[in-house]
Amino acid sequence: MMVPEWGALLATGSKDGTARLWRVMDGRCVLTLRGHLDSVNAVAFSSEEYFVATASSDSTAKVWSTLTGKVLCTFAEHNHEVLAVTFSPDGSKVMTGGQDRRALIWAAADAKWVKPGALQPHSGAVTSVAWAPRGHQADLMLTG
Repeated sequence: MMVPEWGALLATGSKDGTARLWRVMDGRCVLTLRGHLDSVNAVAFSSEEYFVATASSDSTAKVWSTLTGKVLCTFAEHNHEVLAVTFSPDGSKVMTGGQDRRALIWAAADAKWVKPGALQPHSGAVTSVAWAPRGHQADLMLTG
């Protein structure tokens, strides 16, 4: 579950492979995102309300339009389940963490790797990823 700082929508992931966007004001589901082949494990909004990212057990992460519900790009470089996802503060990059012990950084616009091999593999699954907030060092990231 994810509520962005602007707070108009809430996003949830589901075992049925969908993510849903809910209007906070009245609790109504306004959009169902369909396209994953397995559970959606994590969701994240960009700093603007127009994009949401999902991480799935189908080994992919996707960026979606919150206006149309269409997939804008798919990132398929993980070897196992993708467990965590977050946007960079400026929304240009996405970081994912997976069961394959890797945290990967990719461009939100086209799903190209930004820094292949820049982050060392972890000793176990990467279940959490985060960027430093705006105003801090641009490429400061946390994984675990």
